[in-house]
Amino acid sequence: WLKPSPQAGFFAAHKMQRAFTLLSQGLDIRSPDKLPEQRPLKEMGDLEKAPEAQQHPVEWGLKDDGSILLKEHMLKNGFNPLALPENIWSAMLVLYLTEGFHSSQAWRVGGSALLQLLTTVALQGYACYALALIVVEHLSRLEQACVEHDPWLCRVCMMVFIMWVSMDLKETFDMGRWLSRFALVDRWESLRLSRFTSVCSTADSEIQVETMKPVSGITRLGRLCIAGFLLIPKAFIGFAMLYFGSAYVMTAVDAEALLQNCVALAFIIEIDNAVYTLLIPHHWKELVHLVRAQPIGLSCREWSSRHAFVYQLFSLVGLPCILFFALLGLEWRWCHVSSAYIIESPCSVLASMLFISILLVLIPLNSGVSYKRP
Repeated sequence: WLKPSPQAGFFAAHKMQRAFTLLSQGLDIRSPDKLPEQRPLKEMGDLEKAPEAQQHPVEWGLKDDGSILLKEHMLKNGFNPLALPENIWSAMLVLYLTEGFHSSQAWRVGGSALLQLLTTVALQGYACYALALIVVEHLSRLEQACVEHDPWLCRVCMMVFIMWVSMDLKETFDMGRWLSRFALVDRWESLRLSRFTSVCSTADSEIQVETMKPVSGITRLGRLCIAGFLLIPKAFIGFAMLYFGSAYVMTAVDAEALLQNCVALAFIIEIDNAVYTLLIPHHWKELVHLVRAQPIGLSCREWSSRHAFVYQLFSLVGLPCILFFALLGLEWRWCHVSSAYIIESPCSVLASMLFISILLVLIPLNSGVSYKRP
C-alpha cells in the first residue's frame, strides 16, 4: 500500500486516508478485509459506556477526598498520551511498524528509507567530528577559556543551547516510551490502533475516559533493532552535540563570535529535519502525521499514583534541575583547568557518551510496566 499511485496527488492521498481509517478501526491495513479478533480488555476496565458518566468538563486537580478531576481533552486521549514527533527517525519507525520487511516492495521502500537515514547520520556525524576538531584547536590556542567575552551572555547562550539539545534528547526518550506501550509478540504484525473506553470511579461519580491503544504488538528483535539503529544513534549524536557544542560556545573570543557559533550549532542540529522535509515523500509524511494525530495514552487502571508522582516530579522539578546541573558541569569542564586532569582521553569521552545514550534508550523501553494486548 506504500507503492505510489500512477496518478499524482488525489489518489495517493485517498489511499493514505483509507489506510489510516482501517488502522484507527483496529484493522490490518495490509489485509483490510480481515477483522481483528474481538477480545475484552480486562486490564483497562469496563469497555461499555458508563450510564451515568460525567458529561460536563471539570477542572484538573485533586479534591479533599482525593478523587481525580479531568478536563475535557483528557477524557478523549487518556492519561499521559504520547505521540511520535515528525522527523526522519519516526518515519523509519512507522515504516517498520506498518510494512515491515516481509516483501520485495517493503525491502525497496525500506532500503530507500535506510539510505536516507544513513545520510542523516553521516552528515550530522561528520559535522560533530569537524566541530570537535575546531574545539581542540581553540583550546590549544587559548590559554584559558570563558574569559574573553561577557560571561553572562555566554551563560545565556549556553542555557539556550542546552535547552535546544535537551529537546532532541527528550524527543528520543519519549519515542522509547511510545514504543514501550506495544505488547511483545512472537511474530511481526502490521500496526493497528483502536480506541477503547475505561471508567474511573470517584467518590461521587464515574468518569468515562477514551484511550487510543495499539491492538498490534512488536517482537523483541524488532524492538532491539529500533533501539540499536534508530534511538541510540539519535541519542549519541545529541550527547556529542551537547558536549562539543558547549565547548564551541564557551571558547568564543568575543560576543559576535559567540552568537555566530550558536547559529552554526543550530544549523547542525537541524540537519535531520532538513533531510526529512526534503527527501521523505509526501504520502509517507502524511502517514507519520496521521499516526502522530492518534497519541497512545494510558487507561484508568494503568495510570497509578506512582505514574502521577514520577510524571509531576520529572516535569516540574527534574527537568529544570537537569538543565541547571548540565550548565554547571559543562562550564566546569571547559572553563576550569582542574577538569583537564580528570577527563583527558577522547576514547573515554566517547565511551561515556555511548553508555549514557544506551541508558537513555533502555530506561523507557524497560520501564517495568507490562502493557498487555487488548
